[in-house]
Amino acid sequence: MSEIDGVFRTPSRNWLFSEDYDWAKGSYNAAGSDREVATIREYLRGNFAGIRLTAQHTSAVVSMAQTFEQAAGTIRDKLSRMEELAEQAANGYYTGADRALMQKQLEELAGDITEIVGSTEYDGNKLFTAKGRTISRSIAHDRMIHLFAKDLTFDVQNIDLVGNAKAVAALIQLSLKQAGEYSRYLKSQYRLAQDAMATIERQLASAAGIDSSSLTPDILEQFVTRLSSQLLDHADTLARTQFNITADQALQLLRD
Repeated sequence: MSEIDGVFRTPSRNWLFSEDYDWAKGSYNAAGSDREVATIREYLRGNFAGIRLTAQHTSAVVSMAQTFEQAAGTIRDKLSRMEELAEQAANGYYTGADRALMQKQLEELAGDITEIVGSTEYDGNKLFTAKGRTISRSIAHDRMIHLFAKDLTFDVQNIDLVGNAKAVAALIQLSLKQAGEYSRYLKSQYRLAQDAMATIERQLASAAGIDSSSLTPDILEQFVTRLSSQLLDHADTLARTQFNITADQALQLLRD
């Protein structure tokens, strides 16, 4: 049995895994007012569904932010390599043939950047181009992330290591500085989205009756992923399992 299986099956003081749960029947031994239990159960089911929808939305935002952050980082790395080549050409002794070879390498790297700029997009918005538009998305608790547009294209027409390596080096250094600042900004927004997702995962675990404080981040993520998957595949069965609780247990949960 894996650690995550233990999370699902190990009894605890939490209401989801209380001794009232009958594993053979797949339900709790409910007592008290059926109407009260049903009302509270529907409230909990709706609350859980709302958190799950928020999780799905935020997960999509995390994925989007990660895509742009990684692409910007790749562009920064290629510019860094271009800077190295330009500085070598400007400060060392190289023949015209050597500089011509460096020129070719620079053009290939610039072509890679052009490809990334043109292919990285979200909903038709190519963020790294002059026509890119700022993307603003809500995450948890009324917070927002903003991915503002930045033109990261690199003009290969101005690359001429053979004729003026120092000018090329200065041009690349300027582009590298801008790309580095932009990459760090995108990383900060990506981390905000990740933090929001971690908060939602804890809320999902809590709504399902799990004490998330006892779980490591990796196990918590596994649990939420598995729970969400089961909700999609076996919504009715899982709803009965998660929310068939006694009135006293439900009222205590709502007070908490």
